[in-house]
Amino acid sequence: MRSTSARPFAFVLLWMTFVGGTASRAVSPSGTVLDALTGTPVPGAVVSLRPSGARVVTDEEGRFSFIDLPGAEVRSLRVTHPDFQPSEIPLGSQVDIPWRLEIVLRPRVDFAPQTDEQREVRSRAEAAATQTGGTLWREEEFAFALTRVAYVLDLLAYSGLVEDLDRSTDEERCVRIRRNSDCARVEVVGDTNGPRAIQDYFPAEIDSFLIVPPELTRRGSRYESEHGVVILFIRSLDL
Repeated sequence: MRSTSARPFAFVLLWMTFVGGTASRAVSPSGTVLDALTGTPVPGAVVSLRPSGARVVTDEEGRFSFIDLPGAEVRSLRVTHPDFQPSEIPLGSQVDIPWRLEIVLRPRVDFAPQTDEQREVRSRAEAAATQTGGTLWREEEFAFALTRVAYVLDLLAYSGLVEDLDRSTDEERCVRIRRNSDCARVEVVGDTNGPRAIQDYFPAEIDSFLIVPPELTRRGSRYESEHGVVILFIRSLDL
């Protein structure tokens, strides 16, 4: 199981100083790999240049640097880290001044619950699925397992954390978190065999979510949907 310190996104702040402006002149790429959610450095990321094959590993401050490489050997920069999906940044022809490039790295997520609270939530949800003969699905591409979970929506008895649910259709909903004006919009496209796709925007307060089939929800609940119900893992908001 991955460490709970893994973050869902990272970005690279990259400065590249060109000594001269043609491919025959030397370039010195340098920068910092940061966690996009918290802004903290990401040590241990491997930064490599193509086609030269030169590579370095970020230090404890997330920093990296290359010195005086032939411009012809610097066509793209690749960043990899065990907790993130790799990203390749095309560089191409650049101007003769320092520049900064921000690159978002998508998560490489272990979708198993990461904390005692998350494990308890998962266990109770699976028990409910067993009791009803249903199946608990998880939309893996967008599921996040980041920090402590304080409450979940609906299946675990509607804790009161959610302030309002504005559903314009059976498939679109906006969950407003108490003391926070941000909302999470989720469009569920699927059937009782499981979700096929989700398009969403989650604020930082939303850690993860499950797709739960309708048979696990309270009958008559306005949170019920023919496509399943979105159960949000919400981090503690000091409520």
